[in-house]
Amino acid sequence: AVISVWVSSHNYAFVDFRTVEESANAMSLEGVSFMGRPLKVARPNDYVPPDPNDPTTLAAAMLQIPQPPGKAALSRVIAMSNMVTSEDLTDDTVYLEILEDVRLECEKY
Repeated sequence: AVISVWVSSHNYAFVDFRTVEESANAMSLEGVSFMGRPLKVARPNDYVPPDPNDPTTLAAAMLQIPQPPGKAALSRVIAMSNMVTSEDLTDDTVYLEILEDVRLECEKY
């Protein structure tokens, strides 16, 4: 489930999912056409993938607990770019429709 969506006026958005697994599934949205443009989907710039050999990162992912300093940061958030133009965001009604569309599409994953 999508917890929140934040759309910037600079052609990108952040989508916060309920679990790390759901955010990983949403990565498959890469290249999907949205408003006539292919989406670019990535982790946030500060994302560090978990170490598959470290049992504490696996447990943290399953339990959604914060990692201690120096450990890989798990994230429920993905960054989506190439979504909208500044002109798309000038009308409040259109903006709310975009937010709802993003929420509905992401909830499929």
